[in-house]
Amino acid sequence: MLDLAVLVLICVLVLLPWSWDWFVPLIDSRATALLNRRTTIAHLHVRPGRVVILTLDGLTIGQPWGFEDEGRPFATARQVVIWFDLWTYLHQHRMSFPLVAVDTPRVSVVRRADGTDNITADAPSAATGQPALPDIGDLRVTNGRMDVTDARRGVDLTVGVYTTPPDNADPEGPRGRIVADLHGTYDGRPVDGHLVSGGPLTLARSDRPYPITLMVHGGRTLAALEGTLVNPLALAGAPVSVHMSGHVSGPDLSLLSSLTGLPIPNTPAYSAAGAVDYDGATLRVDDLRGKLGSSDLDGTLRLDLHAAVPALEADLHSLHVDLKDLAGLLAATDAADLLRDLSFAAPFPVARLRAIKGRLRYRAAQITRHATRLDHVEADIALHDGALDLRRLAAGLDGGTLSGAMALTPADPPDETASETASETAPGAATEVASETATGAATGAGITARLLIDATHLDLARLTRAVADTTGADMPGVKGIVGGHARLDATGLSAAGLLAHGTGRLALALDRGGDLFALLPALLGLPIGRPVLSALGFPKPTDTRCLIADLPLRDGLLSVATLLDTDAGRTLGRGTADLRRDTLDYTLATQPARPRPTPPDTAQTVSSPDTARITGPLANPSILPGAETASARAAAGGPDLVTLAPALLATLQPGSGVASACTRTLRAALPAPPAAPPPTPRPIAPASHPTPRKPPPARPARHPSARRPPPPVAKPEPADPHRLDAPEIRAIWMARQSRTPQPGNRP
Repeated sequence: MLDLAVLVLICVLVLLPWSWDWFVPLIDSRATALLNRRTTIAHLHVRPGRVVILTLDGLTIGQPWGFEDEGRPFATARQVVIWFDLWTYLHQHRMSFPLVAVDTPRVSVVRRADGTDNITADAPSAATGQPALPDIGDLRVTNGRMDVTDARRGVDLTVGVYTTPPDNADPEGPRGRIVADLHGTYDGRPVDGHLVSGGPLTLARSDRPYPITLMVHGGRTLAALEGTLVNPLALAGAPVSVHMSGHVSGPDLSLLSSLTGLPIPNTPAYSAAGAVDYDGATLRVDDLRGKLGSSDLDGTLRLDLHAAVPALEADLHSLHVDLKDLAGLLAATDAADLLRDLSFAAPFPVARLRAIKGRLRYRAAQITRHATRLDHVEADIALHDGALDLRRLAAGLDGGTLSGAMALTPADPPDETASETASETAPGAATEVASETATGAATGAGITARLLIDATHLDLARLTRAVADTTGADMPGVKGIVGGHARLDATGLSAAGLLAHGTGRLALALDRGGDLFALLPALLGLPIGRPVLSALGFPKPTDTRCLIADLPLRDGLLSVATLLDTDAGRTLGRGTADLRRDTLDYTLATQPARPRPTPPDTAQTVSSPDTARITGPLANPSILPGAETASARAAAGGPDLVTLAPALLATLQPGSGVASACTRTLRAALPAPPAAPPPTPRPIAPASHPTPRKPPPARPARHPSARRPPPPVAKPEPADPHRLDAPEIRAIWMARQSRTPQPGNRP
């Protein structure tokens, strides 16, 4: 007992003058080496026991190298209290901290204009690895504040942070809450926000969802988000899931440019709401409800992020879309510049198509722009393994419809002899097409295309106005009702290559086309349209009643057959356009409304203003007026109306009884229905003597007071087999008249 008392006395005498601040320099040096920043504490207090309580006063973490001129440290705290479970460590060799409390922390986050920041600067190397998060029972923050400055985006925010204690009565309940309030400016505009989330320790738990409620208000822009995260701090490969619903609205999307880093143009007021779900592989946006000005967009989105090629599926629909609401967005992506960039001879971006996979289904009840209105717009587009499948694209325009389908599929690599064949069959003007074939043989690239287009009762003036509103390519004076069909099956590297190696057909009819001097230059271009009009000698103005064209394509050779009906006459045209060599040979002949006297010798060449021949390259053909023979005039026979009439009639006047010039022309080409055969006369029976009728029996005398019996019901007499009706009598009479010789025909 004496020895024990002496030992206790010695321990008391040693510990009474003991100061834990002797360990401060050691802690400072170890923390500085760990964080790569100068770290100091003012005092250290330790209370021994089964759970050791450590108190650090005056914690200061300095700025990293290069940020010393900020004028304030990276982080400070008035006091940090740490509870360390010594008993658990001795028996289980596990670090456990029942409580970590931080009083009055201050954190300064700075990002400069050059992109450097004080968080990643001089950060510990990732090669050393990050230590596992210790077991912390409760993390409390009192009176915390974070100052965030971003010179690149104009951010100057102050965030006040504190935590609420957990509910000890409910072990499965929330382990405290984080509450944050932010104030300051973003891109020079005032910003306020409020955040309530789960406790800081819940972030590391994969078995419990982490709740988040966030509301940010900047000027008239409002964003709200509410939902849960599961395992948000998981390492790579661990499942992470998100379940959120949110809403955002504001006066102009351009105000989000600094937030997104994208140059968003000015737009009308907008709003969007939806539910976001992410299960670690697929991101879904359900119940999407968006509005931009008076335009709306609803639907669902699905993005598969773990596929070899990210796959996007969208099913969207709109009740009304006004393109003026999208004017800023359309101006940012100038459609005219886009069309100019897509050269006719530019190769298809096969590699880009292979890098995208998706499916878009879109329906709009109405799309308007100025006076143009499209009704019942439908689009169904799929992209998979480089194949673009436009399964349906349809729109209604003032009673007419335009619909189509297209499939672009990467072609199989050609044979090794393809380049040799191309070089052998590339004389003269076919060099460009041959070089494309040789390039396809060398690279194994190419597109197999299938295109179908149907147009029914389309108002050409409104259609060209809609194109002009979108692309700026104006076609003044063009009008009429157009209908027709187009089909193309081809393989090539570009649009020019598809036509040069394609097979298909284009058949169309234009009714009431207006002034020919405005229509023909707009369709053929000024270098060809005006010389043709001059060569044929049309008076100005000339009213276009009907234009019918039939253009079958076979292996790049386009046959052209046209019929033009005007108030000056009917013009027939026939010829060929070789799209492989870009050459044209086309003959036009006009049948004037008032026939002109024909020369005595019709076999010789005549100089007539009613004929013209267009030959030469497509870009700059030669037009020879009045140098044709009668046989050449007959060769310009126009299209085969008997074949075209059934299909084109349905596209011009569907369900209408109005007969226009084109419908009359097409109906006249239809074969007349066979006449009904005349009725076959019955054989005439031989005359027979009439049978005398029996006299009626005498009526018996009745007493005046006697009651008259009811009259007997008359029974129908049997039909006389020898009695003839009026048509049979007329047929017999006509037959006899034809056999009887007339007085004027006698010799």
